[in-house]
Amino acid sequence: IPVRPEEIANRIRVELDASGALLFEVKGSKLRDRGSGVASHVEGIGQPMRWLSLSAVDPARQEVFDWLRGQVAAQGGTMTIGKGLLSGGLCSAFRAMSRRLFPRHRSPPSFYALRHAACAELKACGLEASEVAKGMGHASALSQKTYGMKSQGSGQYVIKADASSFIRIAPFSPLPTSAKHHVGIKNGCFRN
Repeated sequence: IPVRPEEIANRIRVELDASGALLFEVKGSKLRDRGSGVASHVEGIGQPMRWLSLSAVDPARQEVFDWLRGQVAAQGGTMTIGKGLLSGGLCSAFRAMSRRLFPRHRSPPSFYALRHAACAELKACGLEASEVAKGMGHASALSQKTYGMKSQGSGQYVIKADASSFIRIAPFSPLPTSAKHHVGIKNGCFRN
C-alpha cells in the first residue's frame, strides 16, 4: 500500500475481514493547515486518515499477501504495524538493503520507490483519480501525477480507498489580490 515511512512509524492498523481482505487504517503524515506556492490560499493539505481495503494482489505478490493475512489472523484479526520503528531507521534500512541487492546501480531504489509502485497499482486497477488521491493520502487529485504510471502496474490488485477529507479535483488558480479579501476558501472550495 502507498505509505510513507513516517506513517509506518505512526503505526498502521491492519484488520482481516470475514472475506479475507486486509483493511489498512493509516494516519496521515504530510499534513499542513495551509498550502504553499500557488496553493497558498488553500486550507487543508493531505489526509488526516485514510483506509485501504486489499482483497487480491498480483500473483507475484500472493505469497507475501497470504503471509500478512496469516500474521493478522494469528493476532486475533487485528494488528498494528510500525510499533517501535522510526521513519529515519526505515529509510536507512531500506537504502542499505537496496545497495546490497543492486550493487551496480549508482542510485538504488529508495523507500519512496514502493510508494510509486503502489500508486501505479492503484491507477492500473481502475480507481478514479479521486480514489487514487485518497489511497495516496493526498488532498488533491492532481498530486498523483508525479507518482507511478498506470502502465507500470499489473492491474491485478483489487483495492478500494477512502479518506477523511474532501479531494480537490480542479487545479489551483491563484486569486487576484482584490478577491482574497472578499472570498473565503475552505477545503479548496469558494464560499462567501
